[in-house]
Amino acid sequence: MPQNIVDAVLTAEAETAARAAVNTVGENLPFLVSLNSTQRTNLLKAGNAYMPFVNLALDTITEFPQVVSPLFDKEGFLKDKALLDKLTALGTLIASLNEAVDDTLMALRSDLFVAALDLYGSVQHNKDKLPGLDTRCAQMQEFFKKNKPKAPPVGQ
Repeated sequence: MPQNIVDAVLTAEAETAARAAVNTVGENLPFLVSLNSTQRTNLLKAGNAYMPFVNLALDTITEFPQVVSPLFDKEGFLKDKALLDKLTALGTLIASLNEAVDDTLMALRSDLFVAALDLYGSVQHNKDKLPGLDTRCAQMQEFFKKNKPKAPPVGQ
């Protein structure tokens, strides 16, 4: 039995609705930034190890307001922390969706590759029986040589 992990059709209506939903998410998060590799490298990173430190700073603002400098942007800090909490929850949902899309793409590629291998077997078996099929067989065979070339450009 051939592999068929994903058996679905994405209707034009569903694709349009999904694209609109993704666009709506982006439109509702206009503050999202795109960092280049230099910016990513130069940022101080407060990952899981340092977020408890940030939370202690947050607690300090409310528990010991007398130590907060008038120059410290308390409202900005509180606003950023609230945004972080909300965006983290949204990020988890988006990451879960992204992982499902990635897994589905991987499964689809695998389904197609298994089916293509099955068809390749038929091509090999019949290459001498149909004009031009021997050329196609040779093209397909290139992918299984030890020093296989990169995939040819589309249209060749």
